Amino acid sequence: MTRQLIANLLQAEELALIAQAWPKIAFVDGKTTAGKKAARVKANEQASRDDPVARTLKGLVTDALRQNADFIALTRAEQISPLLLSRYTTGMEYGRHIDDAIMYPGGREFRIDFSFTVFLSPPDQYEGGELVLEDDGGDTIIKPDAGSVFVYPSGVPHRVARVTSGERRAAVGWVQSLTRRP
Repeated sequence: MTRQLIANLLQAEELALIAQAWPKIAFVDGKTTAGKKAARVKANEQASRDDPVARTLKGLVTDALRQNADFIALTRAEQISPLLLSRYTTGMEYGRHIDDAIMYPGGREFRIDFSFTVFLSPPDQYEGGELVLEDDGGDTIIKPDAGSVFVYPSGVPHRVARVTSGERRAAVGWVQSLTRRP
């Protein structure tokens, strides 16, 4: 199963810019972007789609993904979905779910092949909040350094563990891979 942690997607200067801008973002209930089943287990907040600060930060992260050779080689990205900036504060979590196989950002059909999480806060700034992938081999627990991205096939059941203190910040998105070999 293809899954990989790519460290240093974002550099210290980019992380500092994100940390400085983060308090200016308007957040809304994360259930607004979840499918019917996922909404039942989702308890987080996401940047408002119309927030100009969030739009700028999402552009910065998307550019980093598009320029990262490891990310492109792993996912064979044809398209990267619009990102969601999410935060989890004390008591928030996202229960076990599987990402939808088809999404409709901007009203266009988008097949989901890979899911990814870009970690935006250092792991010592929050307790809990691990990304947990579940499969036959047991749970894989992910809580890397800020600026890292973890990529995995979208059909893998996963969850975000309850945050017990602090704030977990992340950008999440999906990839539609090339369907033809070059």
